[in-house]
Amino acid sequence: MRDMTSFRYRPVTSKLNITMLVGNGFDIRMLKYFGRSDTSFAAFYQFERASHPDKIRHNHVLQRMHNGSDSAEHAPDTQNQEWSDIEAAILKCMRVITQNKRLDKNGKQIALVKLIQDVDEVRADFSDYIRDVVTPIILRSINKHANRRPNGESDFTLDDFEQQFKAGLQIPDLSSSNLNTLRSFSADLKEFATPDFQRLNFDDVANQHDILDIDVFNFNYTTILDNYLALSKGNFDPHVNSESSANFGYFPNGNNTEYYDYLLYSVEHPHGISSIPSSMMFGIDDIDFANADENSNHINADRRYNGVYGVEQLLSKPYLVQDEINYRSRLQDTELFIAFGLSFGDSDYWWWKNILLRMSQWIPLSSLQPLYGDSKHRADKKTALLYQPELIIYSYSENLNHCTNKLAFREIESLQRAYCRLEKELEHEQSDWTKRRSANTKSNKHMPKDPVNADLVDRRLGQPKFSKLIPFQDIVERIYVIPFNDRTLLHCFGFLQDPYEP
Repeated sequence: MRDMTSFRYRPVTSKLNITMLVGNGFDIRMLKYFGRSDTSFAAFYQFERASHPDKIRHNHVLQRMHNGSDSAEHAPDTQNQEWSDIEAAILKCMRVITQNKRLDKNGKQIALVKLIQDVDEVRADFSDYIRDVVTPIILRSINKHANRRPNGESDFTLDDFEQQFKAGLQIPDLSSSNLNTLRSFSADLKEFATPDFQRLNFDDVANQHDILDIDVFNFNYTTILDNYLALSKGNFDPHVNSESSANFGYFPNGNNTEYYDYLLYSVEHPHGISSIPSSMMFGIDDIDFANADENSNHINADRRYNGVYGVEQLLSKPYLVQDEINYRSRLQDTELFIAFGLSFGDSDYWWWKNILLRMSQWIPLSSLQPLYGDSKHRADKKTALLYQPELIIYSYSENLNHCTNKLAFREIESLQRAYCRLEKELEHEQSDWTKRRSANTKSNKHMPKDPVNADLVDRRLGQPKFSKLIPFQDIVERIYVIPFNDRTLLHCFGFLQDPYEP
């Protein structure tokens, strides 16, 4: 999150950090409005099969997608979700190579290098496919529709000028869908969330003159989301309040009570963007998971550093993207997470484990009040002294009649699997570091204790990562699910009007 120490506007109450994580479900939703092919891996495979059938015969990743699972119950052209996913195919190919007892170390390295070349070939073709589907005309149309208000206008008009000059920002019922995406998720919770939802605690922490710092992580290779969120002059007034320099109106608890705040937001592509093909990251979450037996999460520690995996690292997304350096601290500063259109699969485990770690923490509200804060509103508002981060999940479901039990959603089940895996990792890692500290503190007259290593171990054990995970059921209480389908008129991540008709 951004350092606002030099932030010059006043007054300021608190700095609240929101992280949005958006996946391919959003692109599919947008393109469906315009009757276009989607950008899923399954659609791309059909494109490859029709355009480059020869590649399927020699590219191991495309072969794996073509063959489907090894089970005889699946036909070769299966559209089974697991086997239409490029990253699932890469993982399967890696396991076939690393677990092949007939290959020696050199043979495995040669096979892994060929796999990396095949992945690069698929990446180049997928970049071309995206450019064919997501044309400049489509991007302009998405931006225009996202900025359209209920009165049908999307561009800046004289009426907009008069409205902004007289009364500032319009209420959500009169605003564009892209603006509401940044501020009206409480309204979606109030109207569409599962029956167990009671209240978004984040709104009890929010206040007048907060800095709302929104990081939008776009896991898609397209710029559909970027264009969707780009606000027109008619929808963004940099000076909405005559009594302060606030540029944004936030509406807590899904109502029209407006907080005048300072909005900072950015859209980032952790896995790259199609207009820069070499930036597109195809791979798996980590190389250790490739060592695991397919039917368990057990890692064969004896094979973890046997030399082959120096090649395999080139297929590890967290390693190549440098997630720990670029994104971990930002997740660990987040007060509210919002997920839309994500698969919640193993390939993005790094993200979910860090979200679960953050949701296990208690945050003193005093830490949200920056040293440069000078607003009187915090003292006027009675709230708890501690806050725990929350997660909003938008879950697509064709049949909404069965979407009443939060625990039955596939996203919750996936998070619970990630939680169990993380719990085992933390136990193993903490035990390992504790042994190292114990060994380092033992007196040895022949070899004095190394104070640098001792300090390193103590610092490692003192990191928040090693704080005890709270029970998963306690985390689930702060996960709110919004089920929706193509007919749901969401306040966020959609269009206000009916689907586009050419």
